[in-house]
Amino acid sequence: MNMNIPFVLRYLNPVIRGEKIIAYAFQEGYNVADTSRMSTVALPDGNGGYEITGSKMLVYNASLADNIIVFASTAKTDETGNITQATTAFIVSKDAPGITICPSPTTLGVKDIPVSQVSACILNDIK
Repeated sequence: MNMNIPFVLRYLNPVIRGEKIIAYAFQEGYNVADTSRMSTVALPDGNGGYEITGSKMLVYNASLADNIIVFASTAKTDETGNITQATTAFIVSKDAPGITICPSPTTLGVKDIPVSQVSACILNDIK
């Protein structure tokens, strides 16, 4: 994990103080935990950042969140030049152009969180 002081000050401290809410976007359809089958991808945008495209389901608190932790498939090159698939977490503003927060389909028995706070996210070329 690559965290530094500016990162902590900008994203984590406001959450710890209760000033901001972060949602967690990992699940895709019926693919609950298999990162090797993740269809959301993040590709380098040529400017030092990434462009994320895909969709997520059951994103708890997405409608209330300030930022969303989005997991996406990325490619990594090792020291020998071999390219391997990796899964990377990105913190994305909920208000970023290209993010659509939609009501999620049924939660199949999840009753502790109001359905209005469970969403699906569509990510269309998020930068």
